[in-house]
Amino acid sequence: MNLFKRATLLLLVSLITTVTNGQEMRYDFHQLLLESEVVIDEDSTNQNTFDPSIEVQVASFKERVAADFVQHNLSEDFASLALKVKVIPARSYFTVRIYGFNESRTVAHVIDQLVKAGFSPLKIRP
Repeated sequence: MNLFKRATLLLLVSLITTVTNGQEMRYDFHQLLLESEVVIDEDSTNQNTFDPSIEVQVASFKERVAADFVQHNLSEDFASLALKVKVIPARSYFTVRIYGFNESRTVAHVIDQLVKAGFSPLKIRP
């Protein structure tokens, strides 16, 4: 809820409360804003909430040879990260995934590079 809607709602609740209590109706918008001010602790918003278990699925194949080929070709481009071929037994296919990210910026960069290389990557949270 944005600040304007919230302030309007607080004003309405305040007016209804004053009318039901038999008090004189008073409209002081600025005072209501001061009373309803929410202070956000900046230290808590700067906490790193990156999930290191995020993986980027490069592609999936029905044959292991194709997955191994893509993994081998990408290993030079993403040497600082880990690549793996994962077998999905329920569906009988092989996926090539990149993992070992330390920050979301790196995930976005890798996805951009994969799109430029012609892949349709997926961001996965295992």
